[in-house]
Amino acid sequence: MQQRRLPASTLSPCATSERRLLSGGGMIHRPVDDVIAVEVELADGGRRFFVTWGRIQDAVDPNPVCEVVMRFAQGPCGGQAVRAQVCSSLREAAESSDAPYFYEALLTFSGRRPPFDGEYESWRQERAAAMRAGKEIFYCGAPEATL
Repeated sequence: MQQRRLPASTLSPCATSERRLLSGGGMIHRPVDDVIAVEVELADGGRRFFVTWGRIQDAVDPNPVCEVVMRFAQGPCGGQAVRAQVCSSLREAAESSDAPYFYEALLTFSGRRPPFDGEYESWRQERAAAMRAGKEIFYCGAPEATL
């Protein structure tokens, strides 16, 4: 069975996972994009990180999840949030001193995997509604110097 890679244009700029078409039209899924980190830039140049579900609002475009995070970033960040972007990998937040509670955030998502069967769409819609309500978005905390 020969496998083909999806064209890069079908994946978001933050997509680091590999998705392959199978001969029957199914896909191999690697869970790299299921949980994502979003970096929020503050007006004073500071950075804050959030961990949430990936590919919920849109399977390709990272802007909708950034907009959702920005709505809830104004309160806890300790500054005015001016821009958000999806990190290219979770490592960006993990290695940042601006995300002291990254691992706690990651643990809240680690035991919960999306279903990849007929129940995925209802699961995705539930996650999208929760995220619009400010849930399922974990703030990774402020650096100690700003506490």
